[in-house]
Amino acid sequence: MELKHEVPNWPDALTCIKKTINRGTELDGGNGKTKYVHRIRGAATVVVIVGDNGLVTAYPKGTGVVRKWRLCSAS
Repeated sequence: MELKHEVPNWPDALTCIKKTINRGTELDGGNGKTKYVHRIRGAATVVVIVGDNGLVTAYPKGTGVVRKWRLCSAS
């Protein structure tokens, strides 16, 4: 798995990843991958990409990554 940004708190990140897959918009990620995009309270967007072998990448978009992982986890 690739994480494009620092992960200061793994429990927050893992909770956020699960929520993004369960609540996010499912899109074709190309090459057999599925992309999930979840917008949290208009303040953050998280992207998770899943492939045949499981989770490929996960990241909050933009700056303020630490706050966005936390916000997503608590949402």
